Amino acid sequence: MGMKEVWTSQSVALLTGAILLETAIAVVYLVSIATANSPYPPLDLNGYMTVPSWLQALQLFSISTSAVVLLVRRVSPPPSRLFLTAMAGLLFYGAVDEVMNYAYLLR
Repeated sequence: MGMKEVWTSQSVALLTGAILLETAIAVVYLVSIATANSPYPPLDLNGYMTVPSWLQALQLFSISTSAVVLLVRRVSPPPSRLFLTAMAGLLFYGAVDEVMNYAYLLR
């Protein structure tokens, strides 16, 4: 049928760390708005040159670098469906985030 998905302890730790980092940024952002009525400047989700914007740029750079490596080198076995789905989902997230931020700025 399909290839067996292999999750190493390193990939699980990396994914867990990324999710915890994103969650921590969102929690600090929401708590700062709830307590001070304005976001903590370095973690402002709508700001420029902030931790979230740098994190998103790093994620998009990582995804694009992975895609280029996969295009240039023939890898065996080919990437799993889970990997390709994760790449597509992260690119979609980045695109939606940018479009929504751009729409917000046009108002």
